[in-house]
Amino acid sequence: MVVQQERKIGYLLNRFHRSRVRNQEPGPLYPENRKMPRLISTLSFLIVICTGYGQNLVPNPSFEEVNKVEKKWCGTDGEFNRNMKYWDSPTQGSPDILFLDYLGQMFPPRELVDLSAHTPRTGKMMIGIKTYGCPSRFSPCKEYLQVKLKKSLRTGQKYYFEYWVCPIQPSVKVNSFGIALARNRTSATMELGTLDLQPMSINKEIISCDSTLWHRISGVFEPDDTYAYLVIGNFAPDPSMASRKEPDGLDYGYYLVDDVLVKALDASPVQEFIVNETLTLENILFEFDRAILKPSSREPLDELVQYLQHNRELNLEVIGHTDAIGSTEYNLELSRDRANAIQAYLVEQGIKSSRITPVGLGNSVPLVHNDTEENRQLNRRVEIRITQQKNTDPNSGSMHRP
Repeated sequence: MVVQQERKIGYLLNRFHRSRVRNQEPGPLYPENRKMPRLISTLSFLIVICTGYGQNLVPNPSFEEVNKVEKKWCGTDGEFNRNMKYWDSPTQGSPDILFLDYLGQMFPPRELVDLSAHTPRTGKMMIGIKTYGCPSRFSPCKEYLQVKLKKSLRTGQKYYFEYWVCPIQPSVKVNSFGIALARNRTSATMELGTLDLQPMSINKEIISCDSTLWHRISGVFEPDDTYAYLVIGNFAPDPSMASRKEPDGLDYGYYLVDDVLVKALDASPVQEFIVNETLTLENILFEFDRAILKPSSREPLDELVQYLQHNRELNLEVIGHTDAIGSTEYNLELSRDRANAIQAYLVEQGIKSSRITPVGLGNSVPLVHNDTEENRQLNRRVEIRITQQKNTDPNSGSMHRP
């Protein structure tokens, strides 16, 4: 802990790095995440600034927000569209919603398909899509994922995209993964083959990895129109693709998908995180007199989630503070509950609870006097302190990716 005056100085400095707030309503189960920081080493502490990339324009980028989770494969596109938040299938294909705890129990059993050795890249959810083949059912069969971006792309602006894929072991291994953009929602209601969209980027090498590894599909593009929709999947006709069938394996391709990212390049800094310093998290808001986060709090917390996911050698202390209205005992309990609520949110995004220490200090450490409403608002805050785990080198400057 630092002294009260240092807290006030830290707060004022941190005001220059406010997170932008979006008005998206939260989903019922697992909210979204992601942010890619750059690590800078200094003599006594580390400063990490999110530079070069703006806000992730993809809602629910790791598929954690769902309306319903079931122990069965999605049988229709309508079933996927109803159960998944924000994403939909632009064709009659039916991507599968896969929950970590159900991976070995999916119904009905599929011959040669066993997902029990797989895990999502982050969080507890991932999607499974067919990418090739299926001559015994219909030919060809491909499934795609479509989402409306948080805001339309701008011409003249460069963007970075990435998403992660992994084939299941018996799958036909293929190439030709990419992204496509559209101004309006694509709905090919009778289309079971290749989606008729011009992809922005396609990988050329066959993607093959074991069940513990994920492969990144990524690139930089500059849109020629104000596109509002993103589609990801496999965009080449089967005959033109590179493919490799496994001995005694499936006659179709089936890949897992997770962590979709689209960001504007050369964006200004959004949030600064300093290791071994106590910082105020901006735009963290709760419902009045309760420990329930408002939807606008998700974006700054998602920035923190991404940072922690890319720097797994770090731990986090979450410190809740209140103003002086109410009894000392009540404020202490409320501050603890709010710190616990933030811990619960981070854990839902895949951050291990053992890395997070929630602390409630009530009204015992104000930044300023509680004599005006403006001052009381300053004192109602959430602070964080990021620390190195004991077995890591604080001056190594290395960034540990998940």
